[in-house]
Amino acid sequence: MPRRPREFVPAPDARVPDFSDPIAVRGLAAVTLLRRTLEEKYEADPWAFIGDAVLTLDQISGQTKPFPQHDYLRLVVREWQASPLLAIAKSRRMILTWLLVAVNYWLARYRPGSKIGFFARKQGEKETEGSNELVWRAKFIHDHLPDVLAPRPVDYSTGRLVFTDTLSEILALAQGPHQARQYTYTSVLCDEMAFWEQALETYVALRPTAEGGGKITCVSSAAPGFFEQIVFDRLPGGRVAA
Repeated sequence: MPRRPREFVPAPDARVPDFSDPIAVRGLAAVTLLRRTLEEKYEADPWAFIGDAVLTLDQISGQTKPFPQHDYLRLVVREWQASPLLAIAKSRRMILTWLLVAVNYWLARYRPGSKIGFFARKQGEKETEGSNELVWRAKFIHDHLPDVLAPRPVDYSTGRLVFTDTLSEILALAQGPHQARQYTYTSVLCDEMAFWEQALETYVALRPTAEGGGKITCVSSAAPGFFEQIVFDRLPGGRVAA
């Protein structure tokens, strides 16, 4: 996809600069300072990173767009930062899935050694299917960051994105307790959970992630069932969670 023109200072030339040229030296120093300042700002605040640096793909028009600055999106990011367990019912065009992919990409980028699971009803076979498509979105975000940010090498294959310098990893997985127990996760995103056949079993298997200090985030279009129960803090059987 074509990249949106940026208002950032352009990245320095890949060639060795002419250090005898004061203008070239000052330009390189300015870019280096700007890069360090931005990276410190974004490492401290995922919402600043998303608002300033992240592009999304409008899958209806095919256009790349800046991330919208809606108050409810900022609130979701703050709740995600504060909460080990988060369940969100969504409607169409809220771009909550893009938002949650973006915060998990931020976590992988700035927290070395993170292991992040993107769960969907099916993993899919192509990068456009199931949870593979969620990992593809993370790669899209990575590829469309401003050039002024520090380059970060990644290995990408269908369903897997790895930061090769820090070994942070984002994986695509399907619903099911076996897949949920397969790794120890830093963060988990469960997408369209209301339509999973094994939602309860997957959630129970993932609970040690939150109990061990990680994050579980469930998001879905509204539908009756287990997802509805956790959104409204009702345990199976209709009891209200204490």
